[in-house]
Formats: sequence, C-alpha cells, structure tokens
Amino acid sequence: MSLLPYITGRQKDSPLMKKPLPEQVPPQATTSREHEQILLPEAREVVSGIWKFTLPIPFPLKTVNMYALVGHDGWALVDTGMGMHDARVALAAGLHKVGLSINKLQAIVLSHDHPDHIGL
Repeated sequence: MSLLPYITGRQKDSPLMKKPLPEQVPPQATTSREHEQILLPEAREVVSGIWKFTLPIPFPLKTVNMYALVGHDGWALVDTGMGMHDARVALAAGLHKVGLSINKLQAIVLSHDHPDHIGL
C-alpha cells in the first residue's frame, strides 16, 4: 500500500481530508505570532530577499500566504492567491509597499493546485 495518498490528503480516510470542527476555526485571521490579528495587506520581509504577503480568501481560514523571492535581475512569485478583487487589491498594495514591480516578475511557482494558491 502506498503512503503517498495519505501524505497528500487524496485518500478518503486520510486525516488531511477531514474538515475542522467549527470550534477549531478561528473567528478572525490570525498569525502564529501570539495569535495577533492580521492587518491586511501584510507584507513583511521574512529573511533577506524573501517577502511574505498575506491575502484575503473567502474561506474559514480567512487568509493565504504568497512569497516573493527577490534577486538581482527580478523576482519570482510563489503562489498567486485567489482571483478575486480583494486579493488583487491586497497584492497590489503589498507589492507597492515593498517596492516590487510586476514588470520585473521573472517566474511564478505554484506550490499546489488549490484555488487559493493559483487563481489570481
């Protein structure tokens, strides 16, 4: 038996396929830093040259993270968020805040094919 379906959550009885109970879903967007409320759009440098953007999504989790990997000749985007107005506005504001131009975007890397990561 292959463990891959269990790891990826594609097996029906995988723990990853179970939906969280309502009491497990936070009522607002929070960060792992002391469960503080996120003020969108969040754009912060995680380490030198790697920027994290937090965008809104219409799901119980409330936000999704995207990353910009900045180099000398341009930058790459890891995940794109959802294709909705609020996400586009938050991304544009975040890029402006850190001084990145979409014209210098060299590559897009998609971590997986969920709509909150590939839709923008």
